[in-house]
Amino acid sequence: MPKDKAIAGLMAEALYGPGREGLEPPPAYLNREGPRACAHRIAFAYLAWALPESPSRGGLGEVARLDELSRLILAFQHEDGTVDSDNFHSPPDTAFVCDTLEATLRIASRTLPAGAPSRAPIGDAIDRITLFCDRAAEALAVGGVHTPNHRWVVCGVLAQAYRRTGKAAYRERCLDWLGEGIDIDADGQFSERSSGIYSPVTCQSLIRMADGLAKPELLDAVRRNLETALKLIQPGGYVETLASRRQDQAQTAHLSRQVFPFAYMAARDGDARFAWAARLGLERLGEAMECLPSLLAYCPGREGEDWGLPEASEPVTEYRAFLPSAGLLRIRSGEIDLSVYGGSDLAHDPRLPESSGIASNPAVLGFRNGKAVCRWLRLRPRYFDLPAARFFLESFDGERAVLTWKRTVPYFAPLPREWRKPDGDYELSTGDGRFWSKMAFGDRPWINGQSLEARLAVSPSAAGCTADFALSANARAQAFLELAFDAGCEVSMAPAGSGGEGRGLVVASGSDSFRVLSEGEGLWVDITGSPTGEAGRHASLRDGEGAPMKLKRWAFEFEAPCRLALSFEARLG
Repeated sequence: MPKDKAIAGLMAEALYGPGREGLEPPPAYLNREGPRACAHRIAFAYLAWALPESPSRGGLGEVARLDELSRLILAFQHEDGTVDSDNFHSPPDTAFVCDTLEATLRIASRTLPAGAPSRAPIGDAIDRITLFCDRAAEALAVGGVHTPNHRWVVCGVLAQAYRRTGKAAYRERCLDWLGEGIDIDADGQFSERSSGIYSPVTCQSLIRMADGLAKPELLDAVRRNLETALKLIQPGGYVETLASRRQDQAQTAHLSRQVFPFAYMAARDGDARFAWAARLGLERLGEAMECLPSLLAYCPGREGEDWGLPEASEPVTEYRAFLPSAGLLRIRSGEIDLSVYGGSDLAHDPRLPESSGIASNPAVLGFRNGKAVCRWLRLRPRYFDLPAARFFLESFDGERAVLTWKRTVPYFAPLPREWRKPDGDYELSTGDGRFWSKMAFGDRPWINGQSLEARLAVSPSAAGCTADFALSANARAQAFLELAFDAGCEVSMAPAGSGGEGRGLVVASGSDSFRVLSEGEGLWVDITGSPTGEAGRHASLRDGEGAPMKLKRWAFEFEAPCRLALSFEARLG
């Protein structure tokens, strides 16, 4: 993409250039029902009417479409200014609708000045959209939220409404929320650690706030998060999500969601690495096109000025990055990509539920060589019906990552006499998170606890890594290491003469491949199609739209106590 051409113009050319009639087939964000999809349709209908690249520019068909859509968006709105989704009368969902509509109004303010003769055919639709946003802003100025990113989405919309209307109450509400502090940690991760969905949402909202409130200092958090995001990019433009506390921890994600913040900050700061990331995200143009209204609305320089990306750096594909707050180690060398994870919230408290906002991914390692992908390595004990292990990443010294896990399953003694009740009616409680009973477990002594413990040392190498496991137990316990590979991979036992006869796997996708070799007593078994044994969100992997993905799953079965190792070795050259 030449640096002397405006990025928004290039996207518009791709959208409406010769032989193209918009986004066909429409991506998911245009192909749903409800107010949010309606807002996206409004934005793209207006762009089709207004952009010089559009073959429908000034067309009556787009006028009629905008007339219909602007009436529909008002029909979705309650009297209190909010809309419904899975949540009812929801300020956050209203804000997600308005961030697209406010961008559309910002574009219209430049392409369709008030009082201009050209406004007449489409002015009524713009007035309805403005009415919707005005009503919504009144609701957002007093409404509440559910999640950390919701605060910033609401503030991003209110900041733009303040810029458009000058109503001080909108600015004051933003400053009230900002008074809580921006939830970014020492590693540059927002508290939800949602690299696939909500970190980009937060970055976009902070950009809108910085613009609407004239507070450029808010962009510091965006820079810090994007610096970290560079270290989460995988081959093919995918994004590592193992450490997320939101739904993307069990989904795939792509850089296409992050084009706007990377492009905006690349242009503002002249950062060649951010420009490389933005261009990589644009390779999935249909998905990235969702950010076109924002790219057209918000200018890193002077208002209304066309802007382009600086010259891109070389690909950011050589690094070792340790994020201790998330318990995540990221190593990449070209097409070889390794993630080691020990940051689950369940590692600290196994009684926590697998709820939204809880990091619960049981994967301890992910590995890929180009398109040959191991999505996860999990330790699954067959021991008192325990779930998969959630390791804790204790340290990384530059050469080796050390992770630990321990679960003790207690038996419970009689209640102390001072806690006993004549009617036998005790508190419903859990002793260790596996089951609940009306037995007041918190007041009972533990006796005869049975423990299973694992220590894992991961040593990276030029071609991959070696994962050394040491497992101890009170008694012999069965367990297995579960590995999941992309459906497009061919997975087979290592053939004779490969150095891994009968003790490992060969994983290949096209010209990309790697081996997984085992040391120690155990048996490789193909478990594709069998139940995962994992409850909740980690029973399967889902794509970025939430659809279940087919995976090829293998297990290395063994008995503890024992020592064993798995080596991941990419085929080089």
